Amino acid sequence: MDYERFLLLISDFLDDELDRDLEREFMENFEDEFCRCYFNTFRRTVELCHGIETEEIPQELHRKLIIRIEREKSLPYSPEPVRRKKAKCAVRKTKKQTK
Repeated sequence: MDYERFLLLISDFLDDELDRDLEREFMENFEDEFCRCYFNTFRRTVELCHGIETEEIPQELHRKLIIRIEREKSLPYSPEPVRRKKAKCAVRKTKKQTK
């Protein structure tokens, strides 16, 4: 499975929506350091987002944001080039692993 396909399936995997064959294929990617780190980061981000409380913003600020977003959407898109760095993954060692 290539990275693009892996990234497309992360949400379905977390939502337990993959069939057994696709889940097995997805899990094989955890041998790859990039996939393992990306998945762990994505999963933790989702967990943290679920804990965020929402707040109402003033109506005037909301209106200004919408205007700005619409203006930005009308501009031509020119992404900055992406430079891929080697995956750095923080590994937590358990007491058992450090002995």
